[in-house]
Amino acid sequence: MLQNLLFTMSLAGTVVFLLYILLYPLAKRYFSLRWRYGVLKLAVVFYLVPFPLGKYWIMNILYSVFPELREKAYRVSEIADMEYISVTTNGWVQFSPKIKIVFLTLLFLGIVSFGIVGRHLFLYQKLKKMHFFHHKESDDQEAKNLFLEWKRALNIRKNVEFISSKSCNSPVTCGYWSPVILFPLQEETNLDKTDYNIMIKHELVHIKHRDLLIKYLGILTISVHWFNPFSYFLFHELTCIGEMYCDEEVLKGKGNEERRKYGELLLMLATEEIFPKGERFLAGAASSRNKKVYRRRVLEMMLNKKRKIVLSMATMALVCMTGGITCFAYNPPTTILNDSEYEINEEFSFMTEEMEAEVLPYDFFFEDEEGNVYDANDVQEDSRALCSHDFCVQGTSTTHNKDGNGGCVVRKFESVKCIYCNTIKVGNLISSTTYTTCPH
Repeated sequence: MLQNLLFTMSLAGTVVFLLYILLYPLAKRYFSLRWRYGVLKLAVVFYLVPFPLGKYWIMNILYSVFPELREKAYRVSEIADMEYISVTTNGWVQFSPKIKIVFLTLLFLGIVSFGIVGRHLFLYQKLKKMHFFHHKESDDQEAKNLFLEWKRALNIRKNVEFISSKSCNSPVTCGYWSPVILFPLQEETNLDKTDYNIMIKHELVHIKHRDLLIKYLGILTISVHWFNPFSYFLFHELTCIGEMYCDEEVLKGKGNEERRKYGELLLMLATEEIFPKGERFLAGAASSRNKKVYRRRVLEMMLNKKRKIVLSMATMALVCMTGGITCFAYNPPTTILNDSEYEINEEFSFMTEEMEAEVLPYDFFFEDEEGNVYDANDVQEDSRALCSHDFCVQGTSTTHNKDGNGGCVVRKFESVKCIYCNTIKVGNLISSTTYTTCPH
């Protein structure tokens, strides 16, 4: 699985999310909602950004800062799975059977992901049409004035459209690049001026926190990692914590009585119908109908926490380090750069056949100028552009291939090895020995 970049990304995001779940009892008591929201966003980043591809780039930086690590990396090579291998010879590339399976798996996952993304885009366009079709803008100047006052107070410079409409029963926000706040008419709701004012602030805080963008990225995470059940739990938690963080911002400086009234207001709005099928594309005080979510929000706003800033910073560093270490578990497929006129092995038989150590130590091995011998299974190789190859380790490569008639051929090549990712570059043929009966 670690030869599959997508699975490694999925594993890294899942590790961060599981660490969040394990730390939640501590975080709930001592850490801020901003911290919890940040860890969830970090998990989304690990799910969507191909950090594992930067493994050797980071190693190059470490080697330049700490040169002594280069010698240790040379002495202690990583173990590569030679069943995942490609050989490049004179412009053509040959893949092992397991590499082909990886490509076919990625193709299948990509087709399903493309279908899920298309479905989400269809639902989003349908939601927008419903809004515009039912939209009847009113001249509620008082509500617009409240909106402009809070927009200035929260220092929101983005162009935000405020629509007070008869077709809207519960305040919601949609759109990221051109956000629109939809609000019910004040005279047609049970909201007094105070409630109306605080709901306008709530929707603008969503825009300030970029919650719609985070939700879209959460949907993208599900679309790409649909095979991973944790991606669905992550989206649910991301939505819930985003609302709780918004509640905290709205209630900043408020007393227990005001918090109680705010909780009652949320429950009242939750009974109003909006566009349920477009829930994922909306942000708002009542955009979720889950009773457990409302219970968590009300309990959170009544909770008095003791902040542990140093502990929260150290824990965040631990989460980042854990996700990064998981990315380093990625082992890209082994690559042999063959510059000689001979094929190393058409069937990759050297990966599985074993030889007696008295004659040949391995079917395929590299020997440096100091006489150190390395089994091909102990050599980590990679040919990606992210590793700036430094072929400074001189030596020879030896291959042992059976001919199918009881004999074998042993060839020795001039070779060099990259000191960073240990890619082997096979050069000119030095010698070739043919045995009628294989003695090895």
